Amino acid sequence: EFLDNLKISHTNEISGSQLGSIIQTETPQKILICDGLRDPGNLGTVIRTANALGFDRLILSADCADVYNPKTVRAAMGALFRLEMSIVDDIPAAIGELQANGYDVRAAALNENAMPLNTYCVTAHTVFVIGNEGHGLSEETVTACNGAVIIPMAEGAESLNAAIEEYQAMAPDVTVIATYDSSGTLQTQIEA
Repeated sequence: EFLDNLKISHTNEISGSQLGSIIQTETPQKILICDGLRDPGNLGTVIRTANALGFDRLILSADCADVYNPKTVRAAMGALFRLEMSIVDDIPAAIGELQANGYDVRAAALNENAMPLNTYCVTAHTVFVIGNEGHGLSEETVTACNGAVIIPMAEGAESLNAAIEEYQAMAPDVTVIATYDSSGTLQTQIEA
């Protein structure tokens, strides 16, 4: 019941085409789009990291994990209540609204035209889209973006956790090294 009362003030459900009226501000908002993040712990970690990096708004697809799932709330460590969040039913339409308002929207996706993140100039108008833990972003979402970026990884590395990917995209001057110990537990080291 406590969480039900808090939902009203920090999260709104809108159509992708309604986003324009929310993001029109004097200074650009720092925005991240999460498309299909279904693991509540990952979503909570993304929320917590976005807050730590100074984001103003998260745009979540309707099929993301519930932001009020106990695992999401626990992983977000209070950051859930410091960020504005919009849940949209049409991510490509939301991307179009962002672009119409001057944002450069980049998919974090492996495709033939993706540029390495360390060669891309992140600006106040840059928005990154991160996708589902197992399937990434849909072709429709990638096509709606202005382009794609990839995070260069060591040969043989398969992928990054969504939260690590988000952190690396938003803090490109920081190196994230993800390794696993002998028990299979993720060990992350961050170097400035």
